[in-house]
Amino acid sequence: MRTDEAHTQVSPSCAVRVIFERRQDLVGELRAKDKQLIAARSEAPAKRDANAEKVISDRLAAIGTRVGEIDKLLTIDFPDYAALARSSSISVKEVQSQLGGDEALVLFLDTDGRFALTPGVLGT
Repeated sequence: MRTDEAHTQVSPSCAVRVIFERRQDLVGELRAKDKQLIAARSEAPAKRDANAEKVISDRLAAIGTRVGEIDKLLTIDFPDYAALARSSSISVKEVQSQLGGDEALVLFLDTDGRFALTPGVLGT
């Protein structure tokens, strides 16, 4: 492999990392801009700057669009990763239905109590 070829080939795991890091950066910026917009809109009417608010709103919209594009790319090109990264909550009944008769899901919480989930019992 020539040196210039080595620089152009990226492993899938590296590609996911680069894409996900870009997404994280955008989400961080989105949160900061959202706080800026809230602060700007919380000013007294005489102190508000409609142009500044529009610039922030436009950037928020652009970030939202780009994050959506990245999410779509991750879902299409890296479906296993996307499934892990976007895992959603499931109900207690769904978890119980996936546990075998001799299995339990035990959660260790930083409390004085315990919590266990078995196929038929939700208990402490």
